[in-house]
Amino acid sequence: MRRITEPPRNVDRQDKIWREEVRRELNKFISAFNLDTSNRIICNDTVETNGLRRNIRSVTAATTLLVSDDVLLCDGTFTVSGDAATLAEHYFDVNNTGTGTITGPDGSSILANESITYQSDGTNWRIL
Repeated sequence: MRRITEPPRNVDRQDKIWREEVRRELNKFISAFNLDTSNRIICNDTVETNGLRRNIRSVTAATTLLVSDDVLLCDGTFTVSGDAATLAEHYFDVNNTGTGTITGPDGSSILANESITYQSDGTNWRIL
């Protein structure tokens, strides 16, 4: 999302143009998000906050962690697995956004509305 200029001062036409610019940019931002069946905002995209990029992926069935994953939003009861050697030194936030139980790559349970951050040391998964 690009930076929006300051609103104009005391100029009706410029004010209308500025408002239209704000509306367009907000619509672009909002369209990057989807609502799930519970009207929660789910993003399947890259989010940048203070220069930190995070790839977010939503899953509803058993999945394997990918090098490109940063955050998994999980809904259901299933296992998230990953090869510790392949994913060495990467870390992943696994969030249970549903009511089921997610089993993490180390075998730990992530209950409803909980999240755990995992990091591979090349051999084992560690909880941070």
